[in-house]
Amino acid sequence: MANAMMIAYKACPRPFQTIGINLVETTSWALDRSRTTRRYLDQLKAVQSWSREELEKYQGTKLRQVVRYAYENVPFYRRLYDQERIDVEGIRTVEDLRRLPTITREDVRTNYDALQSRRRVRSKVQFTSGTTISPLKIRVSNDAIKLNRASSLLRDHWAGYNGERAARFVGDQAITDCADTSLYRRSFVMNRYIYSSKCISVQTSRRILDSLRRNRVRVLQCYPSAGYILAKFLERYDEHLPLKAVLYSSEPLHAFERELIEERFQCQAYGFYGQIEHAVTAAECEKGNYHLAMLDGILEVVNNGEWAEAGERGSTVVTSLANLAMPLIRYQLNDLTGYTGEDCCCGRRTPTIHPVESKADDLIITPSGRIVTPLAVTSLLKSARNVLEGQIVQGTIDSLTLRIVPLEDFSEEDEELLREMFTSTLGEDITIRVEKVSTIHGSAAGKKRRVINQISGDLFDRAFSEAEER
Repeated sequence: MANAMMIAYKACPRPFQTIGINLVETTSWALDRSRTTRRYLDQLKAVQSWSREELEKYQGTKLRQVVRYAYENVPFYRRLYDQERIDVEGIRTVEDLRRLPTITREDVRTNYDALQSRRRVRSKVQFTSGTTISPLKIRVSNDAIKLNRASSLLRDHWAGYNGERAARFVGDQAITDCADTSLYRRSFVMNRYIYSSKCISVQTSRRILDSLRRNRVRVLQCYPSAGYILAKFLERYDEHLPLKAVLYSSEPLHAFERELIEERFQCQAYGFYGQIEHAVTAAECEKGNYHLAMLDGILEVVNNGEWAEAGERGSTVVTSLANLAMPLIRYQLNDLTGYTGEDCCCGRRTPTIHPVESKADDLIITPSGRIVTPLAVTSLLKSARNVLEGQIVQGTIDSLTLRIVPLEDFSEEDEELLREMFTSTLGEDITIRVEKVSTIHGSAAGKKRRVINQISGDLFDRAFSEAEER
């Protein structure tokens, strides 16, 4: 259905595409203005002044309710807890979580039906992207979705964003042809201009920056990698583009990227941490610290199976307190972070965590001078047939290797389709090679980079020089 809609969208003239985008955007508009979302937003604001005891009491009460609910209504947990001889009535505080077994991504994948509540809960099915290309299906309750959105709106509130005109550079496919003269479609409903990150290049950089000025954009909503590329273009042209705020999510923002983004856009960048699982969220305040929402879930940080001390970083284990459609209790999310153990000087009292290191990827550059963000290419792999996981490696300016772990049914046709998808996105001047491997090796911390660029030197200088040679 989604593919058919995209084909129809591509075939439509620009005015009809704009109408279609605005119809889709009404969903976001309604979600932001939902009575439930607004109620959650008020609660999240109130939580910032709660004492540690009040926060622990709230999470303990919700945890007891969720564990009991899961045992009574979710077959997976009844079987697991009976097998482990766990008395769910004994789980009363966050400390008691240690007595419960953790569950993994593979547990969720192989027990999808058994993990769903037998009670009827209004919900939606969503898919993770993860650090590789093996998507996971998760059922999320409408309440959890609205609480997650409220947490994002809290970040916007702290940034001073009140619906001013924005430009959005994320994974949208608003523009299907990078030769399009406008490079964006306008959402009147959400008061923003929607660009396609995959169309950021040396050739389009001038038009993009000029359109941001011409459209009087005040806020940038972006992946950090896209925001950094735009800031690099501003640096290249020795220009600044003053904004009210840069709002980012989905990728880590490295210190060198933040420095350039905030210097060139002359404003502060505010991050948001969340997942498709809708387990826990954190919003970045004006002091640069990530505050946990606390209402949506419990975050554990573990090292070698033990809880990490305050200040230490480790792997994340999460328990959702809001998603009753498919409860995730002690789910190994495996992002990397840690509790700071310090009070934030902003005055808010919710616990703070270190920036989450969930991804560490490189950019892709093409012989034509295009600069492609990691998410723009890894999203293609999500559509790959009969592939367990994969990794993208750029060895030279005109060659790319797709390392894949194929499933048994992976065929020559699947391999050809994979090449065609990448050629369609990156252009025919870059050679796509498919390499079948038994596993994708991770770092010492167990994280797997999705994109690796092996080209030496400054990628932006290389991109400009390639474009000039043409």
